[in-house]
This record gives sequence, structure tokens and C-alpha cells, in this order.
Amino acid sequence: MAVANTFYFGFLAMESILQIFGIFQILIGLLVVVGFARLWVYPLQLLLNTASLIAVRQSVIDPWGWFFEGSNVLFYPSLVIFAGSLLLMAFRDQDRLSLDARRLGK
Repeated sequence: MAVANTFYFGFLAMESILQIFGIFQILIGLLVVVGFARLWVYPLQLLLNTASLIAVRQSVIDPWGWFFEGSNVLFYPSLVIFAGSLLLMAFRDQDRLSLDARRLGK
């Protein structure tokens, strides 16, 4: 709850909604790992990662808190995860080991 209130401006800051959203994020992560429905899941993952990156942008710009009060180095990897999401989108057509590769004619 404290993270939602601090970094996400209280958005979805109800315990039951956070649990449902957490389950949704786990499901999206599993679908990304196995490569199912990449046409829909990869953009959704990119959208979620972009929202997270924007929410913790202060910690990405200044992870050690030298200039911004309240920065946290633990949020810096959000930039790496965002870059990974972009790479998945860019090279989605070259992935031959995903579950939906056969259905897409690959």
C-alpha cells in the first residue's frame, strides 16, 4: 500500500484491487515467458513497464538520491526492464521458440 501511495499517487491503493492487479501482472509475465499471444501480450507488457518507469523516474534519474529527495536505487532496474520490453517488441518476429510461432506461420 505504501508503494502505491508513494510512487503511483494512490492509484489502485486498495488491498483487494492490488492483489487482483498483482495476479494479472503475474499472468502477463507467464504469457511473455512462454511466448503465447505475443501480438497482444508484448504491447501490454510494454505499457505496464512504461507506467512503472514513469512512476519511478526520479529514482532512475538519480538512483542514489544525490539530487532528488526520496530516490531509491532499487528502482533503477526499471530502465533495464523497459529496454528489454522494447527489444522483445522489436525482435518478436524472429522468436522461433514461442508457443504461438507455429500459428503465426513461423
